Amino acid sequence: MNNNQIIDMQCNETTGRIMRPVAYIKSDFTSKFGIPRQSGLADLEAEIHFYPEYQNPEAVRGLEEYSHLWLIWEFSQAIRKEWSPTVRPPKLGGNTRVGVFATRSPFRPNPIGLSSVQLTGVTLNPQDGPVIHIQGADLLDGTPIYDIKPYIPYADSHPEARGSFATAHRDDHLQVQFPPELLNKVPQSKQKSLIQIPPRLSAGPRKNLRLPLRRSGNQVPRRRRNPVCMRGQQRGEKTMEEIIRKYFTCWLNKDEKPLTDIFAEDIIYSECYGPEYHGIRQIQQWFHDWNQKGTVQKWDVKQIYISRNTAIIEWYFQCNYCNTQGAFDGVTIAQFDENNKIYNLKEFQSKCDHEYPYEPV
Repeated sequence: MNNNQIIDMQCNETTGRIMRPVAYIKSDFTSKFGIPRQSGLADLEAEIHFYPEYQNPEAVRGLEEYSHLWLIWEFSQAIRKEWSPTVRPPKLGGNTRVGVFATRSPFRPNPIGLSSVQLTGVTLNPQDGPVIHIQGADLLDGTPIYDIKPYIPYADSHPEARGSFATAHRDDHLQVQFPPELLNKVPQSKQKSLIQIPPRLSAGPRKNLRLPLRRSGNQVPRRRRNPVCMRGQQRGEKTMEEIIRKYFTCWLNKDEKPLTDIFAEDIIYSECYGPEYHGIRQIQQWFHDWNQKGTVQKWDVKQIYISRNTAIIEWYFQCNYCNTQGAFDGVTIAQFDENNKIYNLKEFQSKCDHEYPYEPV
């Protein structure tokens, strides 16, 4: 979101009021990948800057008497036209559905977030007005903030509260090794906070899993040469491998009908060159529109790796789109739900020609 841009929320039908952001955050999280799943899990510092209409210093008078704040903000990168009554919390491995109002998922009817952060100070900038300095925020850089409220310990703290699956897996951390030559590229003042983040990114109960950022040469496993490295275990009537091949065949045959059997209703599909589709209806619309202008000539599977509910497919793609011929290699990562349907799919492509600089001429 542009710092000068103000996004209006949908008009309230009862009062006719429009909610507008009062501020935005400046943080080190420039991508949604790597943000802590909850506030307070990492001590990275951030700043809250007010929009011109709300830069009156009187609005923050007395704020420094509090140690913590509540931030009410918008999931500006997770806005959808449609919503699903159930979601798949990563803490449950991404396979179990839970009611959206029983989670803190960003994919909600109203994309509103709530975070508790530590207040470290308030300064007055001659050009931008008051700036609030905080720690422990879990907000993407530029996130619009709708309101700021003080945290009241006697009313807001409930140590006896139950936390369902979130509490049950709160200690499921990952152990991550940072190669010194990479860690030293990060300013020393931020290294401690950086190290706090990856252990908190665990998607489920995988305690003490080691994820080194880099393998040494003698640790790289040998690649298996068979086309399908691990056969999909039987999940219902079809295997994951069969479903993947069926999807590729849909494009070769321009057959839209099997898509509802392949994808979940709330599928998130990221194409290799940028576009992202949310929900089966968008997938169907994209499929129809693309095939009006183009033809897939080849979509050959080279290798398939399958582990639990995830399939990784290496492939070769060739097409004619708008009378232009194209071809490239690529990889797909597909995740399957309990009904053996794909609920998350990401594509990656490579158009680089191979070179062999050390082969004899």
